[in-house]
Amino acid sequence: MGTALPAFLLGPMAISTADVAGFRAVAALPWGLKVFVAPLMDIFMCRRFGVRRPWVMAAQSGLICALIGFGYLSSDSEGAINLTVLTILGLLVNTFSSTQDVAVDGMAISILQEEETGQACSRRPCNHLATTLQPPCRHVTTV
Repeated sequence: MGTALPAFLLGPMAISTADVAGFRAVAALPWGLKVFVAPLMDIFMCRRFGVRRPWVMAAQSGLICALIGFGYLSSDSEGAINLTVLTILGLLVNTFSSTQDVAVDGMAISILQEEETGQACSRRPCNHLATTLQPPCRHVTTV
């Protein structure tokens, strides 16, 4: 949603730059506000399923529903797309994604020993990079 969708909106959809900037600003808002989500996870928890697991399951369920919503988004007879609905769906996708990110990070912190957290945090971006580069660089292995 960060690069491809705005490029599509600016190109074939011919939406103004100001509207696309507004879409990106609103859709990216949850990532800037995720620092406020972690305390909510500590306050509202369900110990029966674990402290963070219900948040991960709820975030994944919401993410699935929001992505299905993208599938039903269609253009009108003139080929224009409803930018308001697109922005709301983008906000929902990023809200659920950032919530899942906070919950998974919280699970990792609570599972790992204190001396393991630094090593695990440094490996996470390397695993992502190795997975991304794996087809052209088959010698790179993930940890």
